[in-house]
Amino acid sequence: MRKRFRILLAIFLMAIVGGIAWHYLSPSEPEPVYEGKTLTQLLESYFRSPTPEAMAKTMEAVPKMGTNALPTLIRMLQAKDSPLKLKLIGLANKQSLIKIAHIQADEYHQLGAYGCSLLKEQAAPAIPALAELFQTSPWGLTANALVATGPSGVTALVGCLTNKNHDLRLSAIGAMSGIGIQRHMFPNLPQEQKASLDLEAKIAVSALIKLLEDEDDSIRGATATALGQFDREADIIVPLLIARLQQDLRSGEAPISEIDALGEFHDAAEAAIPTLLIALTNSSPDIQSAAATALYQISPTAAANAGIKME
Repeated sequence: MRKRFRILLAIFLMAIVGGIAWHYLSPSEPEPVYEGKTLTQLLESYFRSPTPEAMAKTMEAVPKMGTNALPTLIRMLQAKDSPLKLKLIGLANKQSLIKIAHIQADEYHQLGAYGCSLLKEQAAPAIPALAELFQTSPWGLTANALVATGPSGVTALVGCLTNKNHDLRLSAIGAMSGIGIQRHMFPNLPQEQKASLDLEAKIAVSALIKLLEDEDDSIRGATATALGQFDREADIIVPLLIARLQQDLRSGEAPISEIDALGEFHDAAEAAIPTLLIALTNSSPDIQSAAATALYQISPTAAANAGIKME
């Protein structure tokens, strides 16, 4: 009798949880379908079993769905868990007779953000929802999705750089560094995409250079690392990194991130050689090592003249 009651209870809970999920996420219009699977099914399948095949299929399907995917993705980004739903999920998890598959709001948020990142510029209408979500859940996935939507998404992310939430700021900085990395990895993009990336870089660099004066040394370090990815903006960035490095060396800071970033600019950072030679004499072995590596990256000749041998 007790077992029968537990089975009935499990079925009841499953029906209630399913009903609540349907209430909050039921589409006002049919979801787009690709090869027999809805957008939600494709995204769930990839997140639950991230095999290369699932990834490839999702990356192929979502862009083909285009703006038809936006209503579902925005609903995912705005999903909320009611106290009743969370309580019922907790009760359902306490029984083991029937396994109840359920997705909580934060999982839907991740699905929505990933879907937007695959849509790229087509996801521009979702920028307000992405930006609002990022303020409360500063995941790198959400920040990367904002960057993927193009210049407008990067502009939205700039507004987060002065937020009081430390993790949110670091996520925003890290996502912006991805703009420079994309230009390194994909130098032969179509002209229109190149122009969009260049505009994104301009927006990001203009915001990031201000953070070199931030009071938080971890923010300054992350910023220097990010700026090291923007080689085409060397004429703007290198003098500022040199000035920051000189200031930190005088104050006894450990400006390894700034030194490493200067090395990323190679011969475009030749103006940093005198300051790096000073860093070589620092009492810190870590600073000495970083300075030696950066000096070699910038000018093997200058490094050899300083007695540096790199294997």
